[in-house]
Amino acid sequence: MRPWLAEYVQRDITDKELIAMAWMIGFWLGDGHRSGAVFSLNSTDADLNQFLKEQAELWGMTYRYVKQIEPVGNLCANAYLHTYTNGIRNLNKANPLVDTLKGLKFYAAGVIKRPKNFPDFVQTEEIIVREALLAGLLDADGSTSIYRSQISMRIATVYPPLRDGAMLAARSLGLNVSVSHAAAKSFETYNAQEVWNLFITPGSNIERFFGIIDRCGLERRRDMPVYPKKKTDA
Repeated sequence: MRPWLAEYVQRDITDKELIAMAWMIGFWLGDGHRSGAVFSLNSTDADLNQFLKEQAELWGMTYRYVKQIEPVGNLCANAYLHTYTNGIRNLNKANPLVDTLKGLKFYAAGVIKRPKNFPDFVQTEEIIVREALLAGLLDADGSTSIYRSQISMRIATVYPPLRDGAMLAARSLGLNVSVSHAAAKSFETYNAQEVWNLFITPGSNIERFFGIIDRCGLERRRDMPVYPKKKTDA
């Protein structure tokens, strides 16, 4: 990823810029729109939304927050990452994130609006890229916990390419990964999609595990809840 980005901007890429782009890609894979640099947000996640703004600004993009008229579950707002040309606001024109998604084929066949993809090269990327990308995906569609002293993270996805790519990327970091499947179901008021859950534990690679956790923008991902809850005296 670093060589491609360096060629794109015609200069050397700092680690901070590389991590920011990898995190935005992971977050887009989870909560991004296939139409481009647009994200669905939970309006109560102020820390995460600010983190997205900061990562975008590192790449010269401006962040615009718009509340949805008809919220979908907890996703109550959209964020748009813009660039400007002669004072005119653009969405996907000369946009570093969108150009990277296309150029590195995080879009299927590198074509905008095509299905999301998790290219194989990620498995051999720099460690900071793999950690940051998985952190972005964890911020979007995951959770972390400590259950009976066992630390773990969970990433959920409805897309088989993301399931396979995230599983292989995590395993390439030496982490333990198991996958469970929940079939699509119809309920009285809504339909639940087919979903895969990746359960990731550190095994003997605690440094890599926390390399992902520490790169998350969402505080509750970093501050893992402990289960079962301790009983308090009445």
